[in-house]
Amino acid sequence: MPAKSLLRLDPAAKEAIKALQSPGQSDIYQHLVEIYIKTSEELLTSLKTADIHFAKHTAHSWRSSSASVGAQILSDICSQIEVTKDPEQLKSLIQLAEKEYAAVKNELTQK
Repeated sequence: MPAKSLLRLDPAAKEAIKALQSPGQSDIYQHLVEIYIKTSEELLTSLKTADIHFAKHTAHSWRSSSASVGAQILSDICSQIEVTKDPEQLKSLIQLAEKEYAAVKNELTQK
């Protein structure tokens, strides 16, 4: 397991989601992770090809869903995308979001 400082996900978010689990029901956290990954792949693809206005809208959606799984760093990057007005900064932030998402996805899919 990576050192605590290298964790991309807030463990409290996972625990909060798991607390909603009803006995005998399928794993709500795993279901949410599957939806998050599928949606994130779509949002990242959209971000890479979006104009600045659509990028802000896309980042807003991704910010919220990332926060819900505890990916606060990625959520913060998305917040920065939402407010940037500089196309070059937007490009850099999208690249940063892509790298952070790769780390988040890796952590989410570890058993």
